[in-house]
Amino acid sequence: MGALLGAVVSLAIGLSDLFVMRITARNHVFTVVIMVVGPALGVGLLGLLVVESEFVGRDVAYGCVGGVGMMVGIVFYFRAMLISSAGVVTPLIAVQTALWPLGYDVVINGTRPAALAWLGVSVAIFSLLLTTISPDLEGRIAAGVRLAVLSGSGFGLGVMFSGLGSEESGMWVLVANRSTSLVIALLLTAAVGVPRLPARGDLRSGLAGGILGGLALGTYVYATQRYDLAVVGVTGSLFPAVTVYLLYRFLDHPLRWWQAVGIAGAITGTALIALG
Repeated sequence: MGALLGAVVSLAIGLSDLFVMRITARNHVFTVVIMVVGPALGVGLLGLLVVESEFVGRDVAYGCVGGVGMMVGIVFYFRAMLISSAGVVTPLIAVQTALWPLGYDVVINGTRPAALAWLGVSVAIFSLLLTTISPDLEGRIAAGVRLAVLSGSGFGLGVMFSGLGSEESGMWVLVANRSTSLVIALLLTAAVGVPRLPARGDLRSGLAGGILGGLALGTYVYATQRYDLAVVGVTGSLFPAVTVYLLYRFLDHPLRWWQAVGIAGAITGTALIALG
């Protein structure tokens, strides 16, 4: 069940990316971030009414640290993309997002997945690389690598800490995470003097992306509170495969042959993890 919920997380993030991509070209990145985290906070507050949730200080702190980590990841990601290229940046970030929660669960928690699950993890991570590899290696490659490592560490730590909450805390982890991210995003928009909300024509897509992202993070929190962090973390990090396919299907982005192989591999890896 953990693998299946992780797959739902990846699907929801991929759908969220599809809507968010529609508004990124016309709005400042910090404005877009507010549209991502603001509606997600609303999802978390509603989740408190649906999922039994107790305010546990330690778990709320985990959520706050996760929110900081994710914002660090976002800021360094866009900085890396500005001076480098997707071919340099994306694979490093995608793999780190999977490896941080996996490493914590195996090394710190001592989780030992079955052999079939390990095979699935290996297939999934290799497939993740395939879906994100691009021949575009323009710009400052060395600087792009450094920033991508920082961004991937931020995302990885954010995902890891967001998955450490106990079942008792429920959706308070999500509320703490997105509250922290929203405060940081509001401070950033104020610092650089950009609008906090996108143009009216972009509000609908922004809201849809933010709500789907909130559902993704809520599902991730729910799943990690009940199942292995390693399993949920890896299957929940396969969203680039979903994003690549959806952008190809609906926005006419190119789909290279190795990315198609990566998408098939991600599905296979998820199935193997579920069977293991």
